[in-house]
Amino acid sequence: MIKKLISLLSFCLCFTCFNTAKAQKMDNKKLEKVLLTHTDSLKGNPGYWQFKYFQTWLIVVTDENHNRMRIITPIIKVEDLDSTIISSITSKFSFSVRC
Repeated sequence: MIKKLISLLSFCLCFTCFNTAKAQKMDNKKLEKVLLTHTDSLKGNPGYWQFKYFQTWLIVVTDENHNRMRIITPIIKVEDLDSTIISSITSKFSFSVRC
């Protein structure tokens, strides 16, 4: 049982290392090509795109210098939010912008 577990963990570790090395080669040009191929409508500039994917709006923001990418999508309409949640989000955003 222990040998099987060690074998499985070794495989997962090798797989993760291989995929991480492969992922390091992604840049904005390659990502834009992927997005153009697989999305309904792509708007924006390298490093910031907005598009529809299966009727859902998504925003992709990248930072090539730090090898970062964020994918953002709305999950609820603003009209459906409680006013205390809106003020909490607003204050947290204002605080993070000041820092």
